[in-house]
Amino acid sequence: MFIDLIGIFFAFLATIGYGLSSATAKIPVKEFGNIPTIFFRNILATLIIFIIMLATTLGYTFNMDAAVFTLLLSIIGYLGLIFLYKALHSAKVGVILPILSSTSIFTIVFSFIFFQEVLPAKKLLPIFLIISGVMLFSVQFKDFRNSQIFKKQSGIVYALATCILWGLMFAFIRIPVKSFGPIYTSFFIEAGVLVLSFFTLIVTRVKIKIPPKPLHLHIGLVAIFTVMGTVFFNVAAKYISVSIVSAVSATRSLVAALYAKKVLKEEFEPKQLVAILLSVVGLITLSLS
Repeated sequence: MFIDLIGIFFAFLATIGYGLSSATAKIPVKEFGNIPTIFFRNILATLIIFIIMLATTLGYTFNMDAAVFTLLLSIIGYLGLIFLYKALHSAKVGVILPILSSTSIFTIVFSFIFFQEVLPAKKLLPIFLIISGVMLFSVQFKDFRNSQIFKKQSGIVYALATCILWGLMFAFIRIPVKSFGPIYTSFFIEAGVLVLSFFTLIVTRVKIKIPPKPLHLHIGLVAIFTVMGTVFFNVAAKYISVSIVSAVSATRSLVAALYAKKVLKEEFEPKQLVAILLSVVGLITLSLS
């Protein structure tokens, strides 16, 4: 019980990191571009995690096989990120975000297929409440009606590809976490994304230039919050099932929305307040079950 609480606590910290990373990335992505933002974000993120790694590896030793495996996982994660951007280019956020919430479902499915992991029945209801709350919060029914959902250009296909890829990555992240710990795993995940984004810029012949000064703080914050999300997600996976960590992390969109309400003065709809309540009830129940 106590170990589960520790894991859920770190998963919640990861949620805050991921949510704030998504929220603060809006400005640099819009003004500087997707891949350049990822590239410079990951220069800083990789450097920060490297410094953490010099200070502590939480008692784990380096493992070359685990490092190579983690780099392969970073390819899956990066491809998911590319598909996500293609989805957002084709469709509205109100269509894409609810679909992304189903990443946790794919994580649970892949965990069962490849690792025979079966979650206790008492944890299924709170996970269902969390995912339902996030989907209800994110969905914009008008956008879905106008999205031509069965056509490729709707972006739905790309969003589902992201869910499948990220679900697969999260299911397998347990291997390097157990082998050489959350710090090494976080470093090689972010380093892999850094290398892949660099090669993407080279292949697409996008000129690599330093971000303008007004964006330095924004990209710095995105990097810090990304490190927070990645490291704490992997620390949580050390204590509890990655399926549960993924379910808790699905609430990152709620964190991003709370940020928008506080900083950008956006208002919540009544259904969003109900959705937040559902997710909070799910989180509390999950912590106590």
